[in-house]
Amino acid sequence: MVTYQSLYSKINEFGFVETPAMKLIKEVEIKKEQLVNRITEEDVKDGRKTLVKVDTMIDEKAAALIEEKLGKK
Repeated sequence: MVTYQSLYSKINEFGFVETPAMKLIKEVEIKKEQLVNRITEEDVKDGRKTLVKVDTMIDEKAAALIEEKLGKK
């Protein structure tokens, strides 16, 4: 992250360093549109059954499964 900030930072007209920032979202609603292309931080489980394993990118199929199993709880 430090390299990214140093590459894209600039000094504004008042002499302050400006760097781009990203907003990190830890939790999202259980809707297919918001789940696709996200990476899981922990296993997504429905009771004892694991739907998606940790550090896996959620594709369309997995997002639909998660929404179906966990969306209405």
